[in-house]
Amino acid sequence: FLRFVFMICFLELFNGSFYTALNAVGRIREFSIIYPAIMFLCFPVVYIAFKMGYSPITVSIVMLVANAFMSLVVMPRLVVKIAGYSFKEVYDLYKTCFYVTLPSLPIPILVYYLLRSEGIWMKFIGISFTCVISVVLSVWYIGMDKEIRNKIISFVKSKLSR
Repeated sequence: FLRFVFMICFLELFNGSFYTALNAVGRIREFSIIYPAIMFLCFPVVYIAFKMGYSPITVSIVMLVANAFMSLVVMPRLVVKIAGYSFKEVYDLYKTCFYVTLPSLPIPILVYYLLRSEGIWMKFIGISFTCVISVVLSVWYIGMDKEIRNKIISFVKSKLSR
């Protein structure tokens, strides 16, 4: 279940970003109608799946599919149509997220396998720590350009010098 929750949260990040773009132009009406309608459609699908004898993990799978549809199909179209973005800009957003996510995965996966025989708390702390560090490094070096990194460094230096 937890892996599905992480994937759903990852997709929700895109929805949140697109929602911010729609909110910036003052046009959230379409999103406010479409998003709950698609999420509501999950209920009958899950109900039918349960009646057919599927396992409780079906809820997570259906929610993942619905969120993927919203994040990868509906929201990009709304942002292009309403907020004036181009499909290339939306594609660049996905591409950057992919380029940041991919390199941040190997080290936590390696730590997961190295700590298999350890206790639950040691695995939790080890994997959590390596996940945070690998994502931060990946975002810092891949997800940000030099100008943004310099602005962050200047901001931190100005706060620390006070």
